[in-house]
Amino acid sequence: MQSFRIYLTAALTSCMLHILAMPGAAFAQPQIIQLPSSSDIILTTEENAPIQAAAVSASDETERPEIIGDYKAGKWNGNTYINRWADYQITLPENCQKESIASSSLRSHYDFLALIPKVGVNVRISYDDLKDKTLDLSITEEEFGEILMQEQGFDSEISDFETATYGGRDYTHFTITHQDQLIQSFYLRRVSHYMMVISFTHAVVSELHAEDILNTLTYADDLR
Repeated sequence: MQSFRIYLTAALTSCMLHILAMPGAAFAQPQIIQLPSSSDIILTTEENAPIQAAAVSASDETERPEIIGDYKAGKWNGNTYINRWADYQITLPENCQKESIASSSLRSHYDFLALIPKVGVNVRISYDDLKDKTLDLSITEEEFGEILMQEQGFDSEISDFETATYGGRDYTHFTITHQDQLIQSFYLRRVSHYMMVISFTHAVVSELHAEDILNTLTYADDLR
């Protein structure tokens, strides 16, 4: 879980830099564990079509192929990220900055980390291998979420678990609020022998929230 905490901290730090530039934003920064080195991150910027709502609803009865095997990365098509192995695609707003993060071990993989600079929102999608000896293949989404919660400080407020449905699939969702200023939203789902983690970091007063982007989730286009 160490690599997971490192890159989660990277997203949190990037968002904090945007919030600290806002008037009156004088508060203590959450503890920083470690940031990835510059050699781990490749930054590209694209300006494409605006964000669009997904066409697939929770009531879609199309039977999907079972997701099996080891992690395979997806690719960008403009501002839409498509991962055919995980059978999903998601569209980010225009002017987003997309970073490709090199996996630090065989236990963790990362689709992308993206920053929406105008509103200071970070989006990240990653996978933790449940075959790792420190985890249990039978672990549930809630149990995995409880591990993430244990890493938080005393000044953090943690929500209860709830089920959220996007793109025809259910996710286990919870949020962590830091010092009433910064929100981290987590959406967890089992994918093969991995735990897929979609995470958002943004200010409480942000104009863009997780739901605005999650509403674009749908199945991978080549599997329709």
